[in-house]
Amino acid sequence: MDSSTATRNSEFFENTGIKYERSNVETLQINEIAERINRTLIDHLVKSMLKDAKLPQKFWAEVVVWPYTIYLRQS
Repeated sequence: MDSSTATRNSEFFENTGIKYERSNVETLQINEIAERINRTLIDHLVKSMLKDAKLPQKFWAEVVVWPYTIYLRQS
């Protein structure tokens, strides 16, 4: 990405109120946090939601959306 694109992007983020943080994708600490969140949401929430609602596994994809939506709204 050249400097003019970076400038336009940062102006866009600032004008729209988007919080933008750059990070290294290969940083173990960041990946560890994301993996822990994913594991918690899927292992605990999604599986218990499916079991409680007595839904078959084919509805797994639809059930995954809700915990992530709730988590992202709280962040």
